[in-house]
Amino acid sequence: MRKTFAHKHWIMVLGLYVVLALISLHQPLFKIATHMTGAQATDYYFFHWNYWWIRHALTHGLSIYETNYVFFPFVSSTVYHAMAAFWYPVWAFIEPLAGTFTAFGVIFTAAMTLCGVSFYALLRREGVSRGLALVGGAMLELAPLMFSAIYWSMTSLIAWFWLPLALITWGELARSRTWLRTVLWASLLGVTLWAMMITDMQYPIYLAFLIVPYGVWTLVRYSSPVRQIGAGIIALGIAVFLLYLGGTLPAILAADQTGFSPTPPERAVAIDFPLGFVWHTTGGNVSLGAVVLPLVLTALMVWIRMRRRRGANMTAPAWLWGAVLIAPLVLSAGASITLGSTEILMPYRAFHALFGGLFRYPERLSAVIVIAGGLFALKVLSKALADQRGLRQIVALILFFIVIADSRMFASVPIQPQPTRYALYEQMGREPYEYTVIEVPTGASSGEGIVGIPEYSALEFYGIIHGKRMINGHLSRVDVGHYWWIRTDDAMMAWLGQRRFLESAAVAHQLRERVFGYPIGYVVIHTQLIDPYAPTLTEITSFLNTQTDALCPPIVEADLIAYRTQWHPDGCGMRTPPESVSGVYVIDVGSLDDMRYWMRVSDDQPSMIYPPELVFDLRVRWMGDQARLAVDLPPGVYTMTLRAQAFEQPRVLSLRHLGEKSLLGTITIAPGALTDYMIEMVGGSLTLDLISDGTQSPADVGLGDDTRELSIMLDSITFTRR
Repeated sequence: MRKTFAHKHWIMVLGLYVVLALISLHQPLFKIATHMTGAQATDYYFFHWNYWWIRHALTHGLSIYETNYVFFPFVSSTVYHAMAAFWYPVWAFIEPLAGTFTAFGVIFTAAMTLCGVSFYALLRREGVSRGLALVGGAMLELAPLMFSAIYWSMTSLIAWFWLPLALITWGELARSRTWLRTVLWASLLGVTLWAMMITDMQYPIYLAFLIVPYGVWTLVRYSSPVRQIGAGIIALGIAVFLLYLGGTLPAILAADQTGFSPTPPERAVAIDFPLGFVWHTTGGNVSLGAVVLPLVLTALMVWIRMRRRRGANMTAPAWLWGAVLIAPLVLSAGASITLGSTEILMPYRAFHALFGGLFRYPERLSAVIVIAGGLFALKVLSKALADQRGLRQIVALILFFIVIADSRMFASVPIQPQPTRYALYEQMGREPYEYTVIEVPTGASSGEGIVGIPEYSALEFYGIIHGKRMINGHLSRVDVGHYWWIRTDDAMMAWLGQRRFLESAAVAHQLRERVFGYPIGYVVIHTQLIDPYAPTLTEITSFLNTQTDALCPPIVEADLIAYRTQWHPDGCGMRTPPESVSGVYVIDVGSLDDMRYWMRVSDDQPSMIYPPELVFDLRVRWMGDQARLAVDLPPGVYTMTLRAQAFEQPRVLSLRHLGEKSLLGTITIAPGALTDYMIEMVGGSLTLDLISDGTQSPADVGLGDDTRELSIMLDSITFTRR
């Protein structure tokens, strides 16, 4: 009967923490399940790519510990990047069936539940009452750090259950009475340490704050120090052996760290002092919330009173966890704190130097603070209320709802739309060729720097669809030289990232060289990341449209403009406008599709077709004194119809083929209203120059301060086959 009750009890505990996780994740999980827009609770998708890379490497005979699939052409070590390989089997099983976002939803739910259950189990083992232990589990499951990690999709930072599990395992090991039982628990601890380290190599640092003092206490408390020390050596040996067997340890030893840039201690991300220690702050850095420290201080006062009344009858672990709490609490404040106008240097500086500047997020010690503080406070309260069951249950219930309220769990994790799924990337994934994809705007990042904005790096997500090498991406710890060169040093990559002005000769040379050298399969422009009404997008497309020896005519899909390259084995397509009805081809000037046709005139006169703009309800473009249009039409005789309007006064528009002196004809465009103007021509692959007889700026005629030189406004260009 007791065994059955115990099973039911643990099922109820598990169910409670599952419910807390599902409520916390209700928005993203609901939208994943219903395939609605906005189904992912992140800004970045690096860990999605991580798991794709593990699978790709394993199935293609590559090492998972180095890659040139981001930051191409450099080969970067991923051994110090948080690959979070522990979660890979979950992702690998679910992703083919339901997609990567569903897989992450399952991982998030599992991690939150495990955090709650494992800490509950540790608290129960340490003598905390059931009700108060439930509170402790909720404190870890709903900690601000958990929500922050889920927001960023950082599956390496949601596995805090390893810390309670390691403490439970060591406790059982220390209490073992036989060598056989000790070795079994030591083996389990070794596997736990290994799994913890393949989740993130920094977990041993966090665990050390807890398990080292706990281990010292067990050596004193239990009469088997030799057995404990031997078991600890066995556990470490098993963990090291598994790390070696899996290739992690050899990769660490072989990794070149010379290019790593340690973070200065002043830039380390800490808990904001003092508000972050006593309140659940939103945005910015991780906080402790409004429960942990007030609860610890309350327990401290209760403990002092108990000491006076009852004497030194508290168990050693309560003292232990109170003492353990001090170090992570002090270190989590970072390099310095400010009291009034006085800056006080903190011990974190020495801790930072101890790890060579690679431990740059002292805010993550908040998980250690929750565990140590929870153990101390809840053990004290359990002891103080040991003889008052009713009051203890009321206190536990009140604390439980305070934890829930402080967590903001009903607000759920912030969500944003999923990345758009493009058929073009699916097609790339089916292509059997090895090549590089250039994503525009170019950008990349690590924990030490960022080129461009985060959204540029997040284009790495599309790598899990097309499976090709790319420049854009993010690796946490990597030689910054592997991507910093694209910031301003490289004419082509910096210009495509809008960080350097166009140097046409240099960019054209680099483009041709890389298309056939890397090789490059596609150049893909994400127009949603570039202001369509600014000159940049028109400059990029008009320049790339002229590089016909390197690039094919572009493909437009939704908000993508993609250029297949001349290297590509499948060849080029045509630059044919959409056919509205049979034999009628329409360029909707001002739409995204019209970017395919406008070409750069010359370096001296780069582009005199201005960015699209809204005039009343129409998207149109203004010409300067000359524009160049490229189009591929089936053979035949066509009537070219321009729906146009001149600026302020009539303009004579001359049309001729590129390289020919003779004119196709001239049209006089009147001001006042959009009107259709027609001219006859023969189809084929055409490059047409449209030349106006003059321009005038709005500023010259008293229409604001617009100094653009305008001649003719174009709304559409239609080719009708006769």
